[in-house]
Amino acid sequence: MIKYIHQFYKNMSIQKKLLVLFSVQIIIPVIFMGIILYQNTHTIIQNKSISYMADILKMVELRMADFSDDMQSVTRDIVYDKRLYDILGETTSEKGKIGEGERSYIEDILRKICLAEKYIQSVAIISNVGEVYSYDMYAGRVVTTEEMPCEALKEAAKTQKGQASWYYDIDEQGEIKDLYLACMINDNNTLEEKALLVILINREALKNTYSELSTEFMQQINILNP
Repeated sequence: MIKYIHQFYKNMSIQKKLLVLFSVQIIIPVIFMGIILYQNTHTIIQNKSISYMADILKMVELRMADFSDDMQSVTRDIVYDKRLYDILGETTSEKGKIGEGERSYIEDILRKICLAEKYIQSVAIISNVGEVYSYDMYAGRVVTTEEMPCEALKEAAKTQKGQASWYYDIDEQGEIKDLYLACMINDNNTLEEKALLVILINREALKNTYSELSTEFMQQINILNP
């Protein structure tokens, strides 16, 4: 084979030999430079992609911290509302029942919170005598506590000693079904439990926010595979 190529090249005219020689001198460096350029470009874009992903993770971490702080702030606003605290005190007293004005006041607070916070789907206050005050973005003032894992939420809230506690339900596939924030409302003097505050997080709103964040960054990334 080599002899055949050598003979073929030997029989070629000088013009064709020069053409082949110049072609080899041009093509080989171009191919070599192309390989180097491709490798360098791949490395640069890969490093850029990693940097973008690190930025995404950092942004998600910061937003999750802000989200958690906001939700904790909402629970504090409810727990430390003096009038609401006094009304809940009446439900645990001998009087037992409260008037329509007091009930409307509680439900109005819960409604305003749901309307003001896009990540909150519903809020419920369950007194220790079974009275339920609630508001849901999709069902109005009706929230069915039967679907809430009330006992588990109560136990989770108790462990935080007055602070809000995160709790989530798992479905049959092992995925998160519902995300809650629960907090016990206690008597300021005796620390006796007055009620359980439960906030159901709007997972779709939360999911959409972080999906948009990821899409925004990924539009700037073009990953090349070797």
